[in-house]
Amino acid sequence: MTCDLKINFINDQTMFMPNQTIKGQVTLEITKKVYRYRGLKLGLKGFGICKFKEFDGTSFFAKEIEYSGRERYVSASVNIFKCPRDAPKIFKPDKYTFEF
Repeated sequence: MTCDLKINFINDQTMFMPNQTIKGQVTLEITKKVYRYRGLKLGLKGFGICKFKEFDGTSFFAKEIEYSGRERYVSASVNIFKCPRDAPKIFKPDKYTFEF
């Protein structure tokens, strides 16, 4: 592989609360040839899912009712870097780190 991209979150967790800041690093490691990039954009999507069941009635023939819901909490993108179309950024073999 000549190009490897990794995303590392500084607050290493799987669940975020409202108004909590998400920070991290994008690491681009190029090992063989020179690459030209016009930009790098990081997309974030977050949602919540809730499911539960309850029974309607108390007899042997009670119906099971299932409820579920889904809500989108965040859908955002961040430009890590952006260059004009006619002037792409040139990356030689090395390791590059970008904060977000």
